[in-house]
Amino acid sequence: MISLTIGTAGHIDHGKTTLIKAITGIETDSLKDEKKRGITINLGFAHLDYEDMTVGFVDVPGHEKFIKNMVAGVTGIDAVMLVISADEGIMPQSIEHFNILELMGLKKGFVVITKTDLVDEELVEVVEEEVKELVQGTFLENCKIIKASSKTMVGIDEIKDFIRELASQEDRDLSLENPRLAIDRVFSLRGVGTVVTGTLANGLLDKEDTVLIYPQQISSTIRNLQVFSRDVDRVLAGQRTAINLRDLDKKDLNRGDDLALPDTLRLTNQIDCKIEIIESTDRVIKNNSRLHLHIGTKEVIAKIKILNNTELVGGSSSYARLKIEEDITVKRGDRFILRFYSPLETVGGGVVLDPNPKRKLNEIIKEIDFIEEDYNLKSYIEFLLKVENSFLKIEEIIKNTVFNYEYIKKVLFELESRDIVYNYIFGRKIFAIHSQVQEKLNNKILDYLKKNEKENNISLGIPKEELRNNIFEGIDKNIYNEFIDKLVTKNLIKNTNNMITTFDYYPEMNLSQKEKKRELLIKLSNQGKDILNVKEYRESQESSNIIDYMIAEEELVEINKDEVILKHNLENIKEKLIKYLKENEKITVVDFRDLIESNRKHSIMILEYFDSKNLTKRIEDYRILF
Repeated sequence: MISLTIGTAGHIDHGKTTLIKAITGIETDSLKDEKKRGITINLGFAHLDYEDMTVGFVDVPGHEKFIKNMVAGVTGIDAVMLVISADEGIMPQSIEHFNILELMGLKKGFVVITKTDLVDEELVEVVEEEVKELVQGTFLENCKIIKASSKTMVGIDEIKDFIRELASQEDRDLSLENPRLAIDRVFSLRGVGTVVTGTLANGLLDKEDTVLIYPQQISSTIRNLQVFSRDVDRVLAGQRTAINLRDLDKKDLNRGDDLALPDTLRLTNQIDCKIEIIESTDRVIKNNSRLHLHIGTKEVIAKIKILNNTELVGGSSSYARLKIEEDITVKRGDRFILRFYSPLETVGGGVVLDPNPKRKLNEIIKEIDFIEEDYNLKSYIEFLLKVENSFLKIEEIIKNTVFNYEYIKKVLFELESRDIVYNYIFGRKIFAIHSQVQEKLNNKILDYLKKNEKENNISLGIPKEELRNNIFEGIDKNIYNEFIDKLVTKNLIKNTNNMITTFDYYPEMNLSQKEKKRELLIKLSNQGKDILNVKEYRESQESSNIIDYMIAEEELVEINKDEVILKHNLENIKEKLIKYLKENEKITVVDFRDLIESNRKHSIMILEYFDSKNLTKRIEDYRILF
C-alpha cells in the first residue's frame, strides 16, 4: 500500500489552511484560539481519499512565534506544499519555512500560488518568477508551480492530480526498517485511555506491538491504531497515526518523546554532525555557543563544538559536535534545525553523522567526512566497526540506523562473504568485527605469544584465560573462545589443554637447562619415592619453568599444587594397587598406606588422583577398580 504525507509551509495568512480545506474538505483550524485569531498555532491534520490510497496533510503554523510547531510538523513528512499568496508574494516566513525545509533534507514537493482571484495575471507571473528565483539550486528547482484559488477552486483539481503523481513515485521498502514515531500530541479519552499522535517516520507498526517510550523507556503495548480516524491493524511510514497505549498515564508522556520497538533507539547527549548556516542570517555562531536544537518533535538546548574552533557565519558549513543538555534519541541521517539562543531566530540546521561518538571530533574527521558523503549502509557499518576497534553487537548498529535486525544481519553476512567483516553468532546474538581490526588482534596475540616463547624457551604456553585477561579484557567469553578456535583452525596457534602457543613452537631445553633438570631430578629422587613438595624450587623462575616442562613431558605427575611425584614411582604404585585389587577386590586408606609404605595424607592424595583418572572408585570408606 502507498502512503504519503504532505506538509504545508508558508507565511502567515497566505491561505495554507483554507487551501487544505479546499483540497480535502476538512477544516484543520480546530482550536478555539486558532478560530478566533485566524492563524494556525498548533499542527492541523487532514486527508484526501483516492481510489487506492489516502494522502495525509499536516498544516503547520506560519507565524514566527510558532516556528517550533512548524519544525515538528515537517518531521516525518514525505513532501512539501509551499504556499505563496499572489497578493503578497514571498514574505519573511516564506523564506524561513523554505530554509527549514532545505535543512530538513526534504527531496520532493511543489509550490502553490494562492489567492490568484485577488490579483491580475501579470502580478501572478511576477510572483511565479520570484518563486523560481527562491527555489533555484534547491530541491524544489524546476518543481511544479500551480496557480490556485481556494475561493473559485481554480487549480484545486490540478493539485489533486499532481499529489497522486507524487504518491506513485514512492518505492521505499518499509519492511527493512524499524518503526519510529516522534510524538507531537498526548491526550486522554474517557473509556479509551492514553493516546499519542505523530507521523510514523520509519517502518511498520502493528496493533499489539510492544513499544517503548523514550527517553523514559516506559514499556506499553498498542491497544489500537487509527489512521485518518479509521481503525487499522497496521500503520506505514509516512502515515499520520493515533496510537492508543495500554497502562500508561498521560502525565508520564510528553510531546517530543519518541515511540519505538524495544532496544531500537539509544539515548545520547552528544552527536557528531554536519552543520549548515543559512545565507540570509547575520548571526555569528561562535564555538561553545548555546543554541536551540529542534529534532523530531523535541526542542532542547545544545552547546556547539565547531571543528578547529572556527566561527560560523551565513552560508558557511562545518563539522561539529553538539553537546545536549538532556538525553535525546537520534539516528544517523536524522535532520535537525538550529535556532539562535536569543533572540529566537532560525540560523541553520544539519544532519546527524554519528549519534554516539566515542572519540574526539578531530580524531575522526577523515572517517566522518567519508560517512557524510556516503550514506550506504555497508559503508557505514565498516565505519562503525573501525571506530569501535573491537567487536560490535548488532544491536548497536540497529540503534544507530533506521534498519531492522534481519536486514542488518543480511548486510553483515554480505560483508563477511567479501572478507570485510567477521561475524560471531550465538543464537540471535551477532557480534561483528572489521577484518582489519581482527588482523590487528591476531598479530597482537601472536606477538604476545612469541615474546613469551622467546623469554622462556621451555614455556608450555600462555594459559588461555590469562591471554583473555591481557588482550581481550571485557570481551564476551563466547566470542573469545570462538576467536581462539578460528586461529587454531587457521594453523596460527595451538591450544593444548588450554595452554596457547604459536603453531610452530615446541619447547626445547638448552644445555644449561638440561643440566639443571638433571640436578633437580637427583634432588627429587633423593627425597624418596612418595609425593614430593616442590614449593621451594618454584621460588626460582628458571626451576619453576623446568618443573612445568617436566610435568608436560610426563616425567613428573602433578598431584596437587606444588606437590608432584616422579612418573616411574607413580607407575610402580599403580601396578601394586591394581595387583592388590585384583586379588582382594577392595582396599581401604589404611591398607593402601601400608601397601605403598607412606603416610595417611599422601595415601589419600594419591587415591584421589586415581579416582580422578577413573582408575579407582570410592565406595564408603574403600576403593574398588573403576
